[in-house]
Amino acid sequence: TSWQESPRNNSAVSKLTRDCRDLLDKMFDVNQDSRITIDDIIRHPWFSRPLPAKYEAALAQLQEEQRAIDARVAGGNYRSKERDAQLQMLLDKATVPPAPGEAILRVPLSRYGFSSAAAHGAVAAIPEGP
Repeated sequence: TSWQESPRNNSAVSKLTRDCRDLLDKMFDVNQDSRITIDDIIRHPWFSRPLPAKYEAALAQLQEEQRAIDARVAGGNYRSKERDAQLQMLLDKATVPPAPGEAILRVPLSRYGFSSAAAHGAVAAIPEGP
């Protein structure tokens, strides 16, 4: 069954342009060998057409915000030896499965500065101990 034939998509599909449906068909191809590549997506007529004027200002603002973020990252503003060590400890423990019967410590991700994950109550399960 094609993505276009799904009952949930019927009303939305009818609103898409022919070029948009063509691009989505190629992106949702179940055969990965014939699925469209990123380079071909970028060259596709629907993807490469100019944005409507009403979206140009929003795009310009997002690009400016991204440049500011890139500058802060390049300047090391998001680095901290303590934070990096804590994250590495979490990663090290998370990649080792607990031994049978080993206690698991659930750590709120907000403790490590992941505020968006914490808003959803996300936790990391790590084995207790050194």
